[in-house]
Amino acid sequence: MQHILFWIAIYFFDVLVFGWDTQNYTFFFKMVTFEMPGQVALAYVMMYVCLPLYTKRKYIQVAIVFSVAFLVSAFSAHAFIYYLGDYYTPDVKLYSVSKLLVRGFYLFANAAIATIIKLTKMWYEIQNKTLESELKMLKDR
Repeated sequence: MQHILFWIAIYFFDVLVFGWDTQNYTFFFKMVTFEMPGQVALAYVMMYVCLPLYTKRKYIQVAIVFSVAFLVSAFSAHAFIYYLGDYYTPDVKLYSVSKLLVRGFYLFANAAIATIIKLTKMWYEIQNKTLESELKMLKDR
């Protein structure tokens, strides 16, 4: 349930932030809807595939998995917007590298927010377990 609420909050945050200047919230509701699957996929790959590999010091595998997830997420969001949205001008192509990279870095920014929250939660749990074990050790003396 927390995950669903988090992604709903991110959705509305994106709509508000990016629709603020234009006051065209309908357009940004559609735009963020097309981008959301890529954001969610990239975030979960980062949290549940890349982080465990990183803690096992498998850095090359992390780089490969992240790069593939980044490109697939960016391309999927770009393709959704290209085919289903009316955002791009006719001269923009499906394989526009600059558009793919911009879209990918935007997706990464939101996925990084989710990953930072996950890391903070993991750190907090580790700190609590460490503190509990230290207190138990002190009581046993």
